[in-house]
Amino acid sequence: MTDGRKTLARITRQLVEPRDIYAVADFFRQSPWTAEALRPPVRAYVLAEVGARLAALPPERRRITISLDDTTCHTPRSSRGFEPVDCHGDSTEHTAGVGPQGQRYAYGLPVVTCRISVSEAAYIVDWRVSMRAQTVRRLNRQRPRGQRLAFRSTTHLAREMLAALAPHLPAGCRIYILFDSWYASTTLVRFCRRQGWHVICDLTTHRTLDGRPLRTSAQLVRHQRYDRTTLRATDGDQTSSTPTVWGHLRGLGAPVTVLQSRRHPRGHHPKDLLGTDRTVTAQEILTLYAARWGCELDSFYGKTRLGVEDFRVRPVEAIATYIAVVFLALLFVQVQRVHGQHRTLAEALAAHRQGHLRQLLLAVVHHTLQHGAAEPVLKRFLREAA
Repeated sequence: MTDGRKTLARITRQLVEPRDIYAVADFFRQSPWTAEALRPPVRAYVLAEVGARLAALPPERRRITISLDDTTCHTPRSSRGFEPVDCHGDSTEHTAGVGPQGQRYAYGLPVVTCRISVSEAAYIVDWRVSMRAQTVRRLNRQRPRGQRLAFRSTTHLAREMLAALAPHLPAGCRIYILFDSWYASTTLVRFCRRQGWHVICDLTTHRTLDGRPLRTSAQLVRHQRYDRTTLRATDGDQTSSTPTVWGHLRGLGAPVTVLQSRRHPRGHHPKDLLGTDRTVTAQEILTLYAARWGCELDSFYGKTRLGVEDFRVRPVEAIATYIAVVFLALLFVQVQRVHGQHRTLAEALAAHRQGHLRQLLLAVVHHTLQHGAAEPVLKRFLREAA
């Protein structure tokens, strides 16, 4: 929760009582607790917060949105000692590849996150570290048979998090699952529909609706009257033309709604959004899908304010526990924002740091009055003065 980088050495220097840096590293490397043991109490606490906020809403407004996303914890390419870190495909970062698709690659460790929102409150509820199959095989060569790792794709990890969350979700409310085209597999969508949830997700243009690719379905609606939808954004209101088509998506039995959002009525590259709830309007679909932007904000604060990329331990299990502590800190800031009625996470984090500074100043004044001299206080709070 301090300023600057979150390396183990820097965190250790923030402690008033001196601690051995190797003991701090062993907290992640050799402690008996694991990241798996942290998830059930976190899940129970978050769902208790969600249930309390749902109870305060009228029945017609009781709606939960669950967003799935992933972020890459980037590390320098020269740091080869971290076990799970490897090259991963990244559509927005680092140098472009030489393949036919122009794919980009980043050196780091992806983390899949699950975020639950109700009304204006949002909480991180689960997370998973993702590794390539090649990385898992490389690590398993050096591990005994009983300690080998199992490969799971990002879609499999997303389904694991939703399956763990399903038995604990409150009844009597509508649940929408939000994700981008990377997770829009038929298997995951059908899993969500079996739970009674609705899905709103981005689709790629090669998906087929009633046997036709979505990239050609624009010809079917070119003579229709386009609806105009407006969303509020940080840089002003954004208006889109949103023709809607209905049909059967390949692999799904029930008919679905596909919304083709365009910034201009004659735009050639629409954004195709799938909605399995045919009772909601285009405005509601875009508003619900826009709530997924909170995942990007969580990733931003995790990287720039909470140090999710600053792990300095090498084993897979140690890095997983470090990331678990970072997401626990993120959840703490989110709860403080809701309870303190702060507008943003930055305001909640600043208020928390101000509270720590107030406690520090009170402790300094108390010790000064107790000892009647400044030298003992300096020896306690400034290690270099000892």
